[in-house]
Amino acid sequence: MNAIALQILAYLAENPDASDTAEGIADWWLPAGAARPRRAVLERALSDLTAEGWLSASRGIDATVRYRMAPHQEAAIAALRREDGS
Repeated sequence: MNAIALQILAYLAENPDASDTAEGIADWWLPAGAARPRRAVLERALSDLTAEGWLSASRGIDATVRYRMAPHQEAAIAALRREDGS
């Protein structure tokens, strides 16, 4: 799992009800002061996390995709953070 994916999961471990677009995730979920990832890199991390079942994605009527923690993943994300030492 890449660093951006781990940062997203770390944010969700602290904010399990969070939901946002890729743009909002780049602005608010990733660590302050960190270099903003290229959009393609962030989109790949979001796609991978969704495919692996960590995130769920939903498309609104305006076609904007919003991401949130997949149902029942809170304990698994917390355990992953403990393994990572975060």
